[in-house]
Amino acid sequence: MLEKGVAYWIGVVAADDWGNANLNDVLVVDATPISNTAGVGQPPARVEGLRGWDHPSDDGTAIDIVWNRSLAADFSHYVIWVSDYPLNDLTEIWAECSDDLSSCGLLEVDQRQIGGALQMQITVTTALYGSTVATLTSEPITPSIPLYVTITTHDILGNVHLTGMEEHMVLVSPLDNRGDISPPDRLGVPILNDRSPDDGDAMFVTFPESEASDLHEYWIYAAAGAPFDSIGNMDPAMVVKRGDQIPVLLEALSNGQPLAPSVPIWVAVVPVDSSGNYWDNNLQPEMISLIDENSRDPGLHLAEITGIRANWNPSGDHVEIRWDDSNDPQIESYMVFVSLEPFEIASEATLVGTIKDPTTMMILSDIEGESVDNAATHWLAIVGFDGEVHRLAVDSLEVRPWSEASFGSSEGGEGGAGESWYDQLMSGDMNTLIAMVSAVMILIGALLVIRPRQQAAPEPWEMGVLEVELEEQMSREAAGLSDDDFEDDLIVDDGPSFSSTQDAELEEQDDADVPDASEAVIDELLGVSSDDADIDNLDDMADDLDFDNLDDMAEGLNEADEDVDPSFLDDIL
Repeated sequence: MLEKGVAYWIGVVAADDWGNANLNDVLVVDATPISNTAGVGQPPARVEGLRGWDHPSDDGTAIDIVWNRSLAADFSHYVIWVSDYPLNDLTEIWAECSDDLSSCGLLEVDQRQIGGALQMQITVTTALYGSTVATLTSEPITPSIPLYVTITTHDILGNVHLTGMEEHMVLVSPLDNRGDISPPDRLGVPILNDRSPDDGDAMFVTFPESEASDLHEYWIYAAAGAPFDSIGNMDPAMVVKRGDQIPVLLEALSNGQPLAPSVPIWVAVVPVDSSGNYWDNNLQPEMISLIDENSRDPGLHLAEITGIRANWNPSGDHVEIRWDDSNDPQIESYMVFVSLEPFEIASEATLVGTIKDPTTMMILSDIEGESVDNAATHWLAIVGFDGEVHRLAVDSLEVRPWSEASFGSSEGGEGGAGESWYDQLMSGDMNTLIAMVSAVMILIGALLVIRPRQQAAPEPWEMGVLEVELEEQMSREAAGLSDDDFEDDLIVDDGPSFSSTQDAELEEQDDADVPDASEAVIDELLGVSSDDADIDNLDDMADDLDFDNLDDMAEGLNEADEDVDPSFLDDIL
């Protein structure tokens, strides 16, 4: 870095790509840098996070100081000021001590930070005592005398803030901790905030810091259900060191159980000093009931995306995804999620693309940089995005492998709404239809079984009668008689017959006196069912039909046929 007021000689030499240059004929000029800010530069930012406490387990002759490291690019060093006199303006004392800091009892730290730590921490054993700036002298720290602590940050040019230090100062009381039995004052109610969005399993706890100089740590107690104002046998749910950043994240109760949503949880904070003193009663707890935001869909106000279709191209190297325009003015874009497993929450799948509205098409060729596998089954979902949130609950669409789906997957909507009849048959969605068709087929079969049929073959006695009639016809033909002549004199009946003319006339007269029977009566007597039978009666007959009884009847008929003695036919012949 150049120094102001020093003359510098400057020369410029041109060189080609091969490094050839003329170093002899060079024009050299001189220049002297001077300050053009009237001697005042921009000082580094003041220190942040300054805090001080009594050093634990000592006789009150030391204090601990903590502050955040400086981020100044031209940082040079820190100067620590400890005095029993409030040093709001350091201009006068700095003018006297800037050349020899140690003679004034000031501590210089030329290291910006220790390792990668955000904060610097140091223990101080000396301080400036006096009633005025002119009478301040460096002495060992005296117990029980409050001390004012401030820190200045200096850059390499010596720029520093020396005024307005009252806003960047802390008060520390060194205490003799030997035999200390006085606990720090109780704290007020903490401030509890639900961590959002989450599963309702954590909260942020903010509380006022204790003003006790010998503060060592904070104990946080948490219990579900009823409120409490004393510790009893409870263990701390969390221990916070005095230098830790606030707020802190609490994820468990004092009994070790994790936090749960929709349950009242009471929290209290207890300060503990370096001697282990603390108050265990008259605490001031605060209550909160956590919310499971992940189970509440933040995108319920957005319309669902319908008409999702996904088809493999003929070569099977990408999937063409299409969907219907939502016509929802809140939707700014569409988010496409894909997974190798069925999913109901969008966060369980991989986001493969965000398509601006009104485009309703996407070509899926890779997932997270890897080509899409056409031999695997994929699951797809599309949700609307309003610029802040999107729907979480989805109904994923199955995209079958290219080799099994004839270049595509189910179409016509999400879920099973677009499945083909074959897909529905294989998945069991057509069981109801199959059951109905089967019932109809069974009913038709039952009707065919119980429908009366004509005898396929005559009974044995009928065969005997036919044989006799055939022999008589052959005898008449041999005698030269016709069938008409024979029928005039002979009447055949099931019982004994008479061929006299008188009996024939009497029979004709009797038949004339008998009224004609209706066809319904004849059918009923003969056991012939009407062709116009009511189909409802047939249904009832089919329902009442007992196939076991039919089998028994068939066996009985066979046994009856075996018991018939055909010898009576010989007598008739």
